[in-house]
Amino acid sequence: MDFSPNPASNQVVISFELLKNQTGILRIYDATGQVYERISIHGQGELPLDVSKYENSIYFYTVEVENQIIQRGKLLIIK
Repeated sequence: MDFSPNPASNQVVISFELLKNQTGILRIYDATGQVYERISIHGQGELPLDVSKYENSIYFYTVEVENQIIQRGKLLIIK
């Protein structure tokens, strides 16, 4: 999982790679735990995400596959 650019201001491209038959859930949330995005991902690919509505802050993400978190990370928004 990669967010580019990071830090971002208006849009990021999320690159992901799961096993061919895996489906996962990407969640983006703030420090209080409020979920901003919940996105279903499958296999591998890239996904544009508009973050222009996000406030300047550090956001966190998790990728969950088969009820297990397989990756965690941070996304910084600076406008």
